[in-house]
Amino acid sequence: MDQSIYHGRYTANIKGDFVVFLIGSRFGIKDLLRARWLGDAMGAMQRELNANPTSGFLGGENFFRVFPIETVLISYWRSFDDLERYSRNRDNEHYPAWIRFYKEVGLNSDIGIWHETYMVHANEYECIYGNLPKFGLGNAKGVQHINIKDSVHARERSGRTDEPETLEAPEFVMS
Repeated sequence: MDQSIYHGRYTANIKGDFVVFLIGSRFGIKDLLRARWLGDAMGAMQRELNANPTSGFLGGENFFRVFPIETVLISYWRSFDDLERYSRNRDNEHYPAWIRFYKEVGLNSDIGIWHETYMVHANEYECIYGNLPKFGLGNAKGVQHINIKDSVHARERSGRTDEPETLEAPEFVMS
């Protein structure tokens, strides 16, 4: 992964609608070995998706917290249909892991799993990155420089015009 610092202000370079899919797990230390296959399966799924540019998977980032043990994958998809097509295809890595999870874990509360899906319409989102390596949606689709003097407020960057902006930008931002 490119860890070069992009100096200045940037936004994600994405056009059209997209989907943000969050998925994670939570388990206790005693279940670490029992849940290892879950992490292995997630890694295999991401490798499979990254190797197939026609899948609709745009990219993702993994996060891990040690205590309690929690994992999160933030992923970006071109459409909900692409995400669903991948998850239900019996020939993909996800399907056997999904079945195994419900057979081995089911409703047992020792290992938890969750996900959230957000459908984002074109021009109905906002993101800004400052002095960072590529991250999040910018990492998935690339970044483009923005002139902070022309785009100070999140409302402006998201194309919102329905309410007047009442706050002044901090002086340090404009200089």
